[in-house]
Amino acid sequence: MKKMSRNDLAGNIVRIEYGKVCHLLGYETPSGYNQGIYGWNYDIYQFSDITIIAGVRSLTGVKINDNIIKTYEDKARIIARDYSLTAEIKRAKTESLLYQCLNEIYKKYFMEV
Repeated sequence: MKKMSRNDLAGNIVRIEYGKVCHLLGYETPSGYNQGIYGWNYDIYQFSDITIIAGVRSLTGVKINDNIIKTYEDKARIIARDYSLTAEIKRAKTESLLYQCLNEIYKKYFMEV
């Protein structure tokens, strides 16, 4: 994970408050982070069509409707707490949810009509 600045970000950028996607991004490794004079600002998750910045001082990018995030995060939380599932199945289901969420965000915020 490398330190990145706002200038290093490209493409469709969305910002999400810290802690709102703990379960949904739980299996993903951030590709970078940003820090300033007050310490850590946000982690950066880069996907093919969307870059997510999740943190406490993430001023760059489009703010996503909390209902979309909450819907998918709640589903990911249920998967994480289902002890009848193996770790591999939890990971696969969570990653599937993540890509469904990214698809919905892309369609709602970035797809030209």
